[in-house]
Amino acid sequence: MKLDSYDFFTYKINLVKILNLHSKIIKTYMKIVYIHRKHFENAGDWWSTPHHYFEKGEVFDFIENPNNYKTEECDLLIIGGGGILELEDIPKHQIWINKLNPKKKVIWGAGASHKTFDHPFYKQFNLIGLRNAISPFNFIPCVSCLHPLIKYNSKGSGEIIIGHNKRPLPNQSHNQHVPIERSIHNINKASRVITTSYHIYYWSRLMGKNTKLAIEKSYPGWKPIAEKYFTFPDEFDLNKFRKIQIDFAKLVYSL
Repeated sequence: MKLDSYDFFTYKINLVKILNLHSKIIKTYMKIVYIHRKHFENAGDWWSTPHHYFEKGEVFDFIENPNNYKTEECDLLIIGGGGILELEDIPKHQIWINKLNPKKKVIWGAGASHKTFDHPFYKQFNLIGLRNAISPFNFIPCVSCLHPLIKYNSKGSGEIIIGHNKRPLPNQSHNQHVPIERSIHNINKASRVITTSYHIYYWSRLMGKNTKLAIEKSYPGWKPIAEKYFTFPDEFDLNKFRKIQIDFAKLVYSL
């Protein structure tokens, strides 16, 4: 049976899930915990955790109070993605780590401020991959590139404007606080995308669209322009970014 590109990619992901772990015992009993910004209304935050695409585990929202949960050990803690590594975030991450007492620790596709790069916090991790194109660590783009709706399609017609809820644009069709299905559908139909959203820009570039990050001019009521907008790579390649995820997954789930 011949597989189309989507079916073949799904097959590859499932194959990785089977082959990544050392043995059936580890696959059955490894306790994995994920921490990210568990914000369902913001599709970029919601779909930026590897929990959606690889091994399942317990998922905590970074902004919750870790002290509300009982102390318990886990085999593997995965932090990311999303922009959750600002300097002021590090103490809270350490509380989560102390609470969960993980045997192995990984950062996967999180966005970090350059102000954190020299922080001793990072020394405790077994693997680190940041979505920042330039940093002291490996480049691991946001794992949401694995979402099956994202497909390369440089064709389309017309222009669509998709803002950010903190940085809305005049005449926008909507902001990033809609289901990912709606955003990807609208991106797919357009030939040009104008946005102030990190993930809308990211997905649009992956899909081959003529994309403008409209942050050169601010509007009344805007939040300050975040550092994350300046951390993108120059080149976007959907297949390459997906391969990076699969290769990193092999390392992570083999720890």
